[in-house]
Amino acid sequence: MLAFVFVVVLMAARTTVVYSLKFTLSMPRVVLGVTGNLSMSCHVTENDVSSVYMIRIQREIISGWDTIAKIDTVKSESPTLCKDIVGDKDFIVGGMLDQEIPPNSHLTLDMNILTMTLDDAGIYRCEMYYNSNIKIKESIVKVERNATLLIEEADNKTEGRGGKIQFLFCFVTLKHLYSVL
Repeated sequence: MLAFVFVVVLMAARTTVVYSLKFTLSMPRVVLGVTGNLSMSCHVTENDVSSVYMIRIQREIISGWDTIAKIDTVKSESPTLCKDIVGDKDFIVGGMLDQEIPPNSHLTLDMNILTMTLDDAGIYRCEMYYNSNIKIKESIVKVERNATLLIEEADNKTEGRGGKIQFLFCFVTLKHLYSVL
């Protein structure tokens, strides 16, 4: 009922809600010891994106967020795996920043389930900084999408944290973006 009221309010106010990022996990629950890959993917989904500055996949830790993989226009337009965070796990990063057609931009992370541990359970985030063609000039929009990964041991014990999918939009200056990178 609450969702219906929200939609009616949006329609009555003629408000346009733009969700410019899609974050998906190939499976929300993983059983340790099973062969295969878990894929995480961040895809730009809307045409309001005029240019993408950075996309990154992060994992929540006690003190904030660790960046696992990223792609950005400042340091390199090639996807980068943060080896100091993932160690020697068999993770593969992919993706591209398409400056000609920004909605083609994406970042992917394939994780070998055999190398995963219970510590890999938790909340993951896809974060993107971009210029929007409907926002104030010289403003950079930051958008985030979260997903929860649960990991089961073979004896069906489950480790992980529940969480809600969260959406966060905010504006940052170009100077702030470069200090983040």
